[in-house]
Amino acid sequence: METKNGKFVVYLASLSHSSWRSQVDDMPLAIGDISAYLDSKFPGELEIHLFRYSEDLENAIKNQKPHIVGFSNYYWTENISKAWATAIKKVDPSILILMGGPNFPIDEGRQLVFLQSCPSIDIYVRLEGELATKLIIDEFKKTNGNLDQIKEAVLSSCTLLSPDGKNLISHPLLPRIKNLDDIPSPFLNKFMDKFFDGQLIPAYQTNRGCPFLCTFCNSGDTYYNSISHFSVERVSQDLEYIGKKISETCPHIGVLRMVDDNFGMYLRDQEVIKSILRIQERYGYPKKIIVSTGKNKPERILDSVKQLKGTMGFTAAVQTMDANVLKAVKRENISRKAYFNVAEELGKSGLIGIADTILGLPLESKESYLNGLRELIDAGIQTINTTTAFMMMGSELETDATRKQHNIKTHWRLSPGACSKVDNTLVMEMEEISTSSSTLPFEDWLVCRNLQIWFRIFCFGGHFEPVHKYLKFLGINYLDVILKMCESLNEAPSSVQEIINRFEQDVREELFDSPEQVHEFYSIPENQEKLLSGEKGNALALVYSARAKMEHFADFAKFAQHHIVEIFRDQHISDFDDLVQELDSIFSYLRGQKVIWGGVKNLERQTTVQLNHDVEKWKEEGYWNPLNNYKFPSGKKVIFNMDPEGWGYLNKVKNEYSCSTFGLMKIYRLLDSRHYNRSRSLEMKGVAIS
Repeated sequence: METKNGKFVVYLASLSHSSWRSQVDDMPLAIGDISAYLDSKFPGELEIHLFRYSEDLENAIKNQKPHIVGFSNYYWTENISKAWATAIKKVDPSILILMGGPNFPIDEGRQLVFLQSCPSIDIYVRLEGELATKLIIDEFKKTNGNLDQIKEAVLSSCTLLSPDGKNLISHPLLPRIKNLDDIPSPFLNKFMDKFFDGQLIPAYQTNRGCPFLCTFCNSGDTYYNSISHFSVERVSQDLEYIGKKISETCPHIGVLRMVDDNFGMYLRDQEVIKSILRIQERYGYPKKIIVSTGKNKPERILDSVKQLKGTMGFTAAVQTMDANVLKAVKRENISRKAYFNVAEELGKSGLIGIADTILGLPLESKESYLNGLRELIDAGIQTINTTTAFMMMGSELETDATRKQHNIKTHWRLSPGACSKVDNTLVMEMEEISTSSSTLPFEDWLVCRNLQIWFRIFCFGGHFEPVHKYLKFLGINYLDVILKMCESLNEAPSSVQEIINRFEQDVREELFDSPEQVHEFYSIPENQEKLLSGEKGNALALVYSARAKMEHFADFAKFAQHHIVEIFRDQHISDFDDLVQELDSIFSYLRGQKVIWGGVKNLERQTTVQLNHDVEKWKEEGYWNPLNNYKFPSGKKVIFNMDPEGWGYLNKVKNEYSCSTFGLMKIYRLLDSRHYNRSRSLEMKGVAIS
């Protein structure tokens, strides 16, 4: 087989649909690791190129035919990877096509169907990929690229179709890499440099593995139960490189996504925290860390969150608060007592606690789901991330046995933003989501799903923290405010009605009975145009909550304030007038604090509001005393101002992503509540306030 300058050309692709903007905004770390590992095992023998964008892969294939192409397979890349595998085989059937990644079924029958759906895939690499890919390239070299001979070899960790395409050939798994430093750094080796393009967020991993067995997650496989780590020295060097590169190339990217399953849980993570603090001091990066913190050692994780001073939240992926559901999904949460203690400490420190929940798990009911949300609010958690259970390939939840046991029924929907054209053919990714079970009828599921937009607006990111703290002090759960707003939506401002009604309508319209129906619907030219333009096909809770907070924050805040007053009235509280005045001080404080109060298109660096109470001092002292203790002798006009660094960064992000639907979503994801806050800069002369 002819080589280029004596080298075999290898393309590794973790593709993102990019019809209007990349729907995946992380740098492709997994193929970076594989490329660095292969480069070290075959020094000078391989020419390796990495790809995130389809158009780059298309241009590369036109300019230079590769010998081997490998595709990462996640649920958001499956069909685009299959489409490109097919297209590449048309160019040259002798090119070896590999695929690997977690989006592969456990059941052998489903594995067979998966590979039969795309015969262009020569070999599927199961689970961890570096060692297996190295063995495949050994065979490629030995056979001079003869595909038939390669497929006859014993390829550990690999699955492929038999020559007649009717059966599976599946080889035993290789052990995982124990010393992760055997994988050279793709950052230090420059493989990731091309992805510092101002669009993608650096992704980083300090360890691999997860000790938990959750059935809804493909990391719950026993294969991943042992934990292996990159050395602290290696991590420090990588983070230094990333921080410097961001500061030089795209300083508007303030986010670091850490893809550890349980960050902060291990003692060594304290050393990683020190490295992060050092690069923050040098480069002002990262401003925000997106990561799943651990499920054990809450005190250690809390200490990490405190050290990072709000850059990272305490993420408790509780998924459900119901004991029966936890047992059904083989999950153990940290104890309620420990969790509530952590929430209390976060509140004292002014830090964000994050709880992930999943709607639609086995044995969950409407009642247990709402009780869980109520309990999290009572605990003082400021960000409750309500997601929808989907049937993730490689997880136990997706198997036929689990579906039958819990009578799980599903619908299909387009994976957010996951559409583009390959060879002028529309390609889409679909998600199969759980929408009913033996304990959750579809209509109950729909009620709970519709609540997700309210939680995204009012219980996500800490934007309404003083309101939550005030109501908790009075023994009022914010879920009751949300339910009251739902009941009287027809009384809401038109902007509130429009956003909520559109969300609920789109929730129904995004569901289909099969992937074929999804494809058929979006093949209609009118629907396809809306899809490719970004008008349709987004993550609904994200896009509508972004619109609510970025364009109509004031309307939603005023609507909530009105219904809190109604709850005061319904409860016949004796000091009603005093509470109303206190509540007015809180919302006036928010109006001064939130630079997005009038919408992201109308940002004002400075504003003045009138307050009857020193809400800021109440907040600084941990909300522990009655707000009435902080009443001014007479009302005050208070100036709120944003510091130059925060104002500059906010506008840099805003200007980079404009104010399109996608732009609002991007701004919303890149920033958190701290980046929208003015600070109280000066109290003016006291004035009488009615």
